[in-house]
Amino acid sequence: MAEYLHGFILMGEDIELSIDHPDADHIFSEAEAMIRDYEMRYSSIDPASEVVAINQSAGQKAVRVSKDLYDLIKIGRDIGLATNGIFNIAIGPITNLWHVGFSEAQLPDQRQIETKLDCLNPAEIILDDFQHSVYLSKVGMALDLGVISKGYFADRLKRFFFEKGVHSGMINLGNNLITLGQANEGIDGNWSVKIPDPLTYDGQFLGELKTQNQAVVISSINEQKLKVGDKYYHHLFDARTGYPIASQIASVTIVSDQAIDGEIWSTVLFSLAPQKALQWLNQAQGIEGILVTKEKQVIVSQNLKDKVTLCPDIEMLG
Repeated sequence: MAEYLHGFILMGEDIELSIDHPDADHIFSEAEAMIRDYEMRYSSIDPASEVVAINQSAGQKAVRVSKDLYDLIKIGRDIGLATNGIFNIAIGPITNLWHVGFSEAQLPDQRQIETKLDCLNPAEIILDDFQHSVYLSKVGMALDLGVISKGYFADRLKRFFFEKGVHSGMINLGNNLITLGQANEGIDGNWSVKIPDPLTYDGQFLGELKTQNQAVVISSINEQKLKVGDKYYHHLFDARTGYPIASQIASVTIVSDQAIDGEIWSTVLFSLAPQKALQWLNQAQGIEGILVTKEKQVIVSQNLKDKVTLCPDIEMLG
C-alpha cells in the first residue's frame, strides 16, 4: 500500500501526518478537525477556549470543563505536585509575561517577574472530580497547558488512527512525534527520526534514532527563543525564579510509549544535571532518552544506545 501525507499549520507548528490506509483523505479530515478542536479548547490565548475561561475566573469561581480537559489538567496538577513544581501547568503568569515564541516577546524587568511568583503554585489548582470543575484559588493565576498538550493530542491521534485501522504511519506535531507500526521504507521496519542539534539554528542534526510504535519528544533551548542583545532566552521556565531554567543541558529527547510521558519527563529532566538525568533514565521503566549538553556532549541512556547512530564527529557518552 502507498503512504499518504497530510500537512497543515497549527499551534505555530508544521503538523505532518502520514498513514498507510485506502481511506486516507477521510481519516486525515477527521484527524485535523479533532486536533483543531483540542487546540481551540485548550488554548491559553483563544478567547473562546475553556482554559481562558478558567484563567479569567481565577480567585472568583470554579469553571466546569469538558472531561478530557479536566483529566489532562488533573494529570498536570498531580505531576506538578510530585515534582515540586518543576513541571508546572500553573506557569501561565510567567509565560504570559515573557511571551517567548510570539511576536510580542519581551524581557521583563525583575519587579514584573517578582509580582508573578506568588501565583505559580500547582497546589492552588482546586479540582472537583464530580463536577469536573477547575478553580484557581488566587487572583492572577493562569494555566498554560503548552508543556503537556501536544503530547496529549498526539496520543489521542494515535488511538484514533488505530481505531480507523491504520497500522503504519507517523504523527509529527513539531518536536513531538509518534510512529505507528513499521515503516514502509527500510528492511528492518524501523522509522528513522533525526536528532536535532540544539546549539545551532540552521537545521543541523547530530544523528538519528531508530524506533517503532513509540513517541519521541524533544525539549530544546532553540525550540522557541527570545534574543535580547547577544543573549538568547528559551521557553522552559523555572517557577522558582520566573526566568528560563538555568541548565547544563541544551536538549532532552525522550523515547516512550506515550507522548504525554515524553512531554512531562523531557521538561523535568531538563532541570537536572546531565549525570543525574542519565541516572534517572537508566533506572526508569519504559522511558529512554538522549541528552545533549551545552558543550555538545551527547549522552544516551543504556537501553537506547543500539538504536542511535551519531554523525562521525560526535562521540556517544552514557
